[in-house]
Amino acid sequence: MITRQVVVEGHVQGVGFRNYTRRSAIAHNVDGWVKNDDEGTVTMVLQGEEENVNAVVNSVRDGPQLSTVKAVEEASIDNPSSYDDFMIRR
Repeated sequence: MITRQVVVEGHVQGVGFRNYTRRSAIAHNVDGWVKNDDEGTVTMVLQGEEENVNAVVNSVRDGPQLSTVKAVEEASIDNPSSYDDFMIRR
């Protein structure tokens, strides 16, 4: 199991990006959270099997139809919290 923090830049707020991410995470059996940031980015923590986390990251590179993803930054988290679902943080 791995845990990765992902920050997505572009036109990613106000377009359903957090719900899109949650649906993708649930479909790929990935736990964690997603939230909008004050800077206009979206940050998420993804926890699960590496291939499943990679699948979610690949899906957010495309994003929902109305979004425009300009950059995706990923970082491994070495001492993560443990998550048992995927939620949208406000």
